[in-house]
Amino acid sequence: SLRSKITFIDHNLLTDISDLGTYQIVLFRGHLNQITAPAKARILRSLGTLVSTNGYLMLGCDETPGDTNFWFDPVPIAPGCFKKREKKAEVPAPLPKTAVVPVEHQGSGST
Repeated sequence: SLRSKITFIDHNLLTDISDLGTYQIVLFRGHLNQITAPAKARILRSLGTLVSTNGYLMLGCDETPGDTNFWFDPVPIAPGCFKKREKKAEVPAPLPKTAVVPVEHQGSGST
């Protein structure tokens, strides 16, 4: 069945994920707009290692890899859909390992 072919992973993407293998489709929706630019670059670099060549990365409808787009091209199938290139673009040196920094929640609190 289809369900047996789906893997759900709850993992901290700011840590090493190289042991998780590769996948044809990776869903990462609704999170990029909530993190800092350095964390975004690190996470997208990590996600790039999870997506197989010619595989897909699905982001939120209003999310894009932006300037940190090392491996993906937009696909006109749907907003937020990106396909991994066959040949990787030149990538800057890996980011140094850093401690996980909590993301500040921007609520609608009054002052």
